[in-house]
Amino acid sequence: MRFRESQRIGQAWLWCLLALSAVPVYLPLFRKLFSPDTLSCKDLNLYLAIPHILITLLLLMVNLKVEISGRRLSYRFFPFHLKKKEFALNRIECAFVRKFDPIEERSLWGIHAPGAVKSYHLNGPWVIQVEFKGDRILLLGTKRPEEVSKVLKDLRIPDQDMQV
Repeated sequence: MRFRESQRIGQAWLWCLLALSAVPVYLPLFRKLFSPDTLSCKDLNLYLAIPHILITLLLLMVNLKVEISGRRLSYRFFPFHLKKKEFALNRIECAFVRKFDPIEERSLWGIHAPGAVKSYHLNGPWVIQVEFKGDRILLLGTKRPEEVSKVLKDLRIPDQDMQV
């Protein structure tokens, strides 16, 4: 394996927002647990806590794994992809690392697939832009741009400047 990277959601603002939204949901539940009244299924906060727990678990599970070997490029965006997606390097027309602004490119974080461009990005300002033969483009987030650029160069994958 020439390059392997795994990313998780790392936006501090997202985790802070999740923690702040937990206070009005869980505080009444904890108060009720320590009061003489018992917790009943009719409590609205109990019904609000379940989706909050599920969303938190989903965000904790989300990860993006990117691998580049001498023959293949593969990625997996778990839990949305149960199996990794693999592409032979000879299907790639060019690949390069570039800065990525998720708001400007209307992609935000996570999955985005407008037309021929698919984007899988969790955090950081860098993506590997892979252009396939047939006008398909794949953007994969990375936190190690120098290392990826070196691997792509070592594998002799053309970058945007080398295209004819």
